[in-house]
Amino acid sequence: EHALAQLAVTGCVADTYYTTAEEQNARIMELCAKVKPEFVAKLAVYARQKSFMTDTPAILLGFLASLKTEESRKLLAQAFPVVVDNMRMLRIS
Repeated sequence: EHALAQLAVTGCVADTYYTTAEEQNARIMELCAKVKPEFVAKLAVYARQKSFMTDTPAILLGFLASLKTEESRKLLAQAFPVVVDNMRMLRIS
């Protein structure tokens, strides 16, 4: 959980000197698979509201959507309107 939270609130999800956007996305997905969906939903909200991130919260919502379980659908429905709070976020999502 700690590693995922750190990536969500500090990662830029773009090519940098040390890593590529694809590697960062893969790492986020790998870490998402290791935690509970509820944590992913809460983290998406936190990363958007408190850290003002855009890309990572959208990626976290995408992960929830990919699970296709009743729980993940409910979490996605709760988190989506909080995370996608403007048209730019909707375009990213």
